[in-house]
Amino acid sequence: MKGGSNLMTTKSMYKCQEFANVNTMTESQRKKHVTQMNALEKEMTKTILKKLDVNKLIVSPHLYEKMEEKGITFNIKMVKNTIKNFILEKNLIEVNYNTDKSTRIAIKGTKPVEVNVGGEVKECVLCFVINLKNMHIVTVYWNTVEFSQRIPNLNRYDAKLNVAKYLKPYIN
Repeated sequence: MKGGSNLMTTKSMYKCQEFANVNTMTESQRKKHVTQMNALEKEMTKTILKKLDVNKLIVSPHLYEKMEEKGITFNIKMVKNTIKNFILEKNLIEVNYNTDKSTRIAIKGTKPVEVNVGGEVKECVLCFVINLKNMHIVTVYWNTVEFSQRIPNLNRYDAKLNVAKYLKPYIN
């Protein structure tokens, strides 16, 4: 995994070239936003994350490539701490089901840090996606604090997606 060691940094200044375009559709995924989930789906998500062994999480090879390509750095401790201190109302973004039959959970951090975004320093929170099937961190991106508090474009989401069906295999 070329360049992987210096992409996950312990430095105080994290980097990304630009922000992710979170308004695009992902053809291989069906997503349900937290605001569309029922109480059972939210509780199942919370239960899975509370029991998740964060020490088993690994950065996917694909993510290493994307990080190098897009100049993104982060600290895996931030991911682990966000999961350990998970608060559904503050951290959960969405649950999605993929054509590769994997269930993924998108989470955002709540602790703002300074991030060098294309040469400009901005207060941002770390957002990431975990693949429950293989315990890979498959996506990492930074959002400004202001952006992370905005109401999303719900056209990207499927309110009818039965999240409980896809989370059930991960409830022990």
